Amino acid sequence: DSWWTVRMNGLYYGDQDMKKSRIKYAILDTGTSLMYFGKSDYEEFKKHMLKIAPEMDCFGIYCKSTLHTCDHYTPLMKDITIVIDNTYYTITPDGYTFSGDNIRKYKCTVAVSFNDDHQGLFILGDTFLRNYVSTFNYKDGIV
Repeated sequence: DSWWTVRMNGLYYGDQDMKKSRIKYAILDTGTSLMYFGKSDYEEFKKHMLKIAPEMDCFGIYCKSTLHTCDHYTPLMKDITIVIDNTYYTITPDGYTFSGDNIRKYKCTVAVSFNDDHQGLFILGDTFLRNYVSTFNYKDGIV
């Protein structure tokens, strides 16, 4: 199997570098809903979430709230910037959160999760792709 793979150069929350893993590549995957960072990168992100919203539940595979909708949290949150091939892609809090979840009754879900660092890849799923138009060039194998 092969994926649409891009080189990762950085990861920021606001202007703060949160890239802690040695992961150098990300795959663009329309079959994945969330963005998956390396676990050590996600732990850094989670610290920021709990600092602004200590009541948020970040102890599973992503942060979520049963208390407030995302409209309560997004003014307190900062942009996530992902650097791919030395180009900066910024996603606002409205772009990486969603309110409501018909299955679990969460009022706000932060659409960022993690893979183990040893897997060696970020996964940039629909959370990333719905914010940026991507062109997949099958002939040359580039994005």
